[in-house]
Amino acid sequence: MVWLRLALALSAGCAARVRCVDPAEPAPAASPVLGSELVLAERLVPARVDEVRFEGSPLSDETLRAAARHPAPARLDETLVQADVRRLWALEVFEDVRARVQTEGDATALVYTMRTRPHVRRVQVRGDAGREAAPFLALRGGLHDEVRLRRMRGRAEAGLRRRGHLDADASFAIRDARTRGRTVGVCVDVHVEPGPVVHVRGLRVHGAGDLRDAIHEVFAEDPAPGAPFDAERLPAARARVLAWLYERGFAAAEVPRVRVQRSGDDVLLHLRVAAGAVHRVRAVEGLDEERAARLRGRLFVRSEVYALLEDLGGAEQASIETELGTDDEGAYIDLRFVPHEEAE
Repeated sequence: MVWLRLALALSAGCAARVRCVDPAEPAPAASPVLGSELVLAERLVPARVDEVRFEGSPLSDETLRAAARHPAPARLDETLVQADVRRLWALEVFEDVRARVQTEGDATALVYTMRTRPHVRRVQVRGDAGREAAPFLALRGGLHDEVRLRRMRGRAEAGLRRRGHLDADASFAIRDARTRGRTVGVCVDVHVEPGPVVHVRGLRVHGAGDLRDAIHEVFAEDPAPGAPFDAERLPAARARVLAWLYERGFAAAEVPRVRVQRSGDDVLLHLRVAAGAVHRVRAVEGLDEERAARLRGRLFVRSEVYALLEDLGGAEQASIETELGTDDEGAYIDLRFVPHEEAE
């Protein structure tokens, strides 16, 4: 009998099951990752395989053969074997996939041996998880997937931070579930520590001149002073300020990122605004005279410009080119509506 053992440990999450530990103890290190390189235990390789077989899988042969595509009878191709192992692993059912070539007499078989992931028999969530506990509890009865569990931990922390818990921390430990001394799956122990709620103490607007109070009011609609701080709301608040400026002729307005200054359980937001000059529309090209007259000589108002773009079929049919400058009358903007056929 001639054997060729092909071991493939994929970096997509082929971590060994964690030993039974107390949740307070640090989790053991994962087993080494070999990457995608085939490790050959023996270099004596048969030239051909007569059949492909599967061992240790609860899935049907039809499902497995859709993933493992090495032909038989055919010449053994290590590259195809490696691809088969990757596809079998991608089914997300197995924690280990190995391939070997087994020769008995004149017949040679390519055998894929799989070890199914253990089922989650119990989930216990400690700490003040609130609504973030539900996804973890839904793991019970399913196949254990540590990669998925790490992603859920990240989503739980993100959900808590959206509600102002900036120091939120979620951790988990995996233990063997045993019945009568026999391992029957795993237990997942999750600990969630939200930490204190951080509130918005206030907002300071810098560089806006006479517009400072109005911009303060626009930005502070959400997040409002006194509300739990949620960093994901800042881009929308910044976009509101930009839109407000564009509607008032500030065609070159800029609002860089919001700076967050934390002090204890409060944050102070700093918004720097470069409004620039108010622009009038000097010239309009690409529109008929009736539509162009609606803009020419008037204050630049972005919503009016884009309403005319919609008349041309929207951004899928045309685009707008702009040129900003100054003349004796002040700051101006020239507009050119370009159909996409012309742009091409």
